[in-house]
Amino acid sequence: MSVAEAEQRAGLPLRTIRRARTAVVEEVEGASPAQRRARHVVAVAVVAAGVLLRLRAQSPMWLDEAQTVSIGRLPLQQMFAALRQDGSPPLYYVLLHGWIRVFGQGTNALRLLSGVFSLASLPVGWQVARRLGGREVAWTTVVLLASSPFAIRYATETRMYELVILLVLLGTLAVLRALESPTRGRLAAVAAAAGALVLTHYWGAFLIAGAVLVLLAARRPLVAPRPARLVAAALVAGSASFVVWIPSFVFQVTRTGAPWGTPAGFSVPHVALQGFVGGTTQTGSLLELLLVGVVGFAVLAAPPSSWPRPLTAVAAITLTLGTVFTWLTGSAFHPRHAAVAFPAVVIAAAVGVTWLAHPWRRLALITAMAVLGLVAALPAVTEPRTQAGQIAAEIQAVARPGDIVAVCPDQLAPALARLLPGVPMRVLPEGSDPERVNWVDYDKRVADLDPAAEAVALNQAAGTGSVLLVWSPTYLRIGSRCNLLRLALQDLRPDGEELVRIRRSLVEDAWLWRG
Repeated sequence: MSVAEAEQRAGLPLRTIRRARTAVVEEVEGASPAQRRARHVVAVAVVAAGVLLRLRAQSPMWLDEAQTVSIGRLPLQQMFAALRQDGSPPLYYVLLHGWIRVFGQGTNALRLLSGVFSLASLPVGWQVARRLGGREVAWTTVVLLASSPFAIRYATETRMYELVILLVLLGTLAVLRALESPTRGRLAAVAAAAGALVLTHYWGAFLIAGAVLVLLAARRPLVAPRPARLVAAALVAGSASFVVWIPSFVFQVTRTGAPWGTPAGFSVPHVALQGFVGGTTQTGSLLELLLVGVVGFAVLAAPPSSWPRPLTAVAAITLTLGTVFTWLTGSAFHPRHAAVAFPAVVIAAAVGVTWLAHPWRRLALITAMAVLGLVAALPAVTEPRTQAGQIAAEIQAVARPGDIVAVCPDQLAPALARLLPGVPMRVLPEGSDPERVNWVDYDKRVADLDPAAEAVALNQAAGTGSVLLVWSPTYLRIGSRCNLLRLALQDLRPDGEELVRIRRSLVEDAWLWRG
């Protein structure tokens, strides 16, 4: 069967495919000097801006970061025990532990680890995209990665998500090399990447499952059957490293969950896409429209022997499995969980941009997407994520010997404890250390919290001193109880006053009340 017959049998518009192929050839082989110069200027400018933004976040650490650091600095044996209460796999925390020993616990130094992972993703992304689509797709991928509000956000946060993105790209590169020549060394690299990924984030298992399914279903001329089977086996074998973590994983699933959010149901793919473009702002919505358009074009225009469809299939299967998992378990979902699917979406978008017919129009589109991405990323580096800095400064200014600092919910405490070392805190519900939230049986401990009784206990403990209450009503399940606690304290100490007002636009918002 001829290529044309295969394309027609696949239901693809032959004219569109030929136009796309011709455009790529013309751009790579016959681009004018002016076009090449303009492309280089755009790439250098966008990468420079993206690198600068990755190093500019000034916000104090919020809950997730502060808790991550608190766990990462523990001795290894205690770290693994603490992770049972937190709900995460261990690899990133082990790496962070070593980073802390070398570079210390300063906020900028800690966030730099994610920045290093993010910057390393750029050349690896180039290599992956170049193998999949050539130099034009490669430079477009780098521009989209460098300007991505999703990548910039998590490059400035002490969490594992940039490591996830890097591991996915490294794993993809290892898979492509093994498909070319499935030697033992290359298959071992595939297995190592898979093992590292599942020990970094649980959603890595969904990506690996999607990749295995796509490999087993793939046919010539895309891949030969034997290398595809060997690579799929290597992915499964590497994932077996997760066996060592299964006891902790089972405990986390049965005893912790995600009590901080509501189940996402079948909105997971859409919520993930919104996260990739920086949220639901006007800038993010416009970028989302462009992203969907170019990815859709890449899928529809893809010939049978190219990678856009398998890439998007892996991403789609990953998000589908994640959707089913959150639905069955009632788990909450945040766009960051979809970091495993993010590289595939970016590369597919780069292919879609590259296949547009006119070189200058392609350059205009990639420039527009890059500018929108950088603008959408600005809030992540210019705005605070928490009021912890403001509240900690106020506590330091007004607290006197004999005063009591109480925090409700305990989810506000880790960020404060990092800024107020040595300051005793009473956290509610009981069962958490100020530096770390204990998520074990969290809903039950919230249900057992008696706001009136806690108010009486705080009032008596403070005596002639003041109660400094850090509280927020916006937290799921416990926020209303924290409000009742504040009202009960107000009855006992009617001269109470608000020292810091809540800023509801922030990720982590709170009041500071003194009475």
